[in-house]
Amino acid sequence: MAKAKIVLSNGEVNIEGNPEEIAKILSFYSGKNKSDDRQIKKLTKINKIENKEIDSDQILNIVNTIKECDESESIEKSILDRSSLVDRIILPLYIANKYIKAKPSLTTGEISKILTELGIPIAIPNVSKTIAGSAKSYVMGDKTRKRGQSVKYRISRKGIAYLQSVLSDSSDK
Repeated sequence: MAKAKIVLSNGEVNIEGNPEEIAKILSFYSGKNKSDDRQIKKLTKINKIENKEIDSDQILNIVNTIKECDESESIEKSILDRSSLVDRIILPLYIANKYIKAKPSLTTGEISKILTELGIPIAIPNVSKTIAGSAKSYVMGDKTRKRGQSVKYRISRKGIAYLQSVLSDSSDK
């Protein structure tokens, strides 16, 4: 059985095996050039872009839409001036669905940022607990909730109907 030792930039690798296997591994690492490094970096950048959260311009766009849309008065009376966490938390999802063409999905962090911009600071853990609890029938996640992983949420048909009824109740008064 042959042995080989490869010294990499981040540590050492000791290999044991037959000479052909060791030769393959050594040729792989010795044949590595800068174009391989560039390709790895490019793939890493693409992966980061795909998993990226929406940018601050889109957050401000949602905030401005809430303030300037046709329903802004009823939103202020029936949601922003009251203390219902569920209503406040699904409001950005409702606005994104109804008024934004791209219909972005939002994470709990983004919902928290939007609400903070509106003058209603709600901490991310509170947004997350509310979505997992009393608001779960009004939202849809893109994947199963797991600790440490961000889930992008959209409002469901039931959530749209609920928020429209909340907004229409305030306009009737």
